[in-house]
Amino acid sequence: MTELASMFRYCLRPTGPNGEVWSDRMRSRQILHRRQLLRFLQASVATWARPDAAHDISTAPERDQWISKARVLRLNPKGRRQTNKYRPEIPVPEQFGKLLDATEGNFVEVNSVRKAFEAMLDELGLPRQRETGLKLIRRSVAHEVRKRIGEAQWRQGEIMLGHRKASTSDLYALFDPANLGLALEATTAIIEEIEKLVPGAFTGTAPELKLVEGGRK
Repeated sequence: MTELASMFRYCLRPTGPNGEVWSDRMRSRQILHRRQLLRFLQASVATWARPDAAHDISTAPERDQWISKARVLRLNPKGRRQTNKYRPEIPVPEQFGKLLDATEGNFVEVNSVRKAFEAMLDELGLPRQRETGLKLIRRSVAHEVRKRIGEAQWRQGEIMLGHRKASTSDLYALFDPANLGLALEATTAIIEEIEKLVPGAFTGTAPELKLVEGGRK
């Protein structure tokens, strides 16, 4: 959890290298520059999606992905053929649902955050081997949830990951503890813990974000 929190902190509370003191304007510029990386982190934690699917999340009506009334996200947009890397329909933690409701179009507005992600790993002193690429968030959240819900319920984790298909076509039934409700509850708790460690990580209420919106104080 500490590692995940450090990534959100990197996006919201940038600091100058080697103890360099940045002005408000410089910090504001860096926060804005890291905004798409923050969005990728938010999407990846909330949905467990593969990196390509996280980049594909959109609220555009023609893509039929975000079903706001049901609070369900279809990771596979309308018209895209499912592949062996299956993209499931998943219940969304309310913290992320509110972000989606406030979004028009693509949630992550760039084609790839890979370079920004690797720069973050370097600054935080995290390894950059293959297993710590963009899939790091997906693996970290799945590992943490597996500990919380236990092996007996891990089928829910496999559905979230797209390794199995849900046994119900009823979107509202996905929230049932017998379907994906336990995985959703654990994911929601993880987001709450990140928010406590880094206020504003999902709520957008951090003073740093207001600084970006308002410019230099």
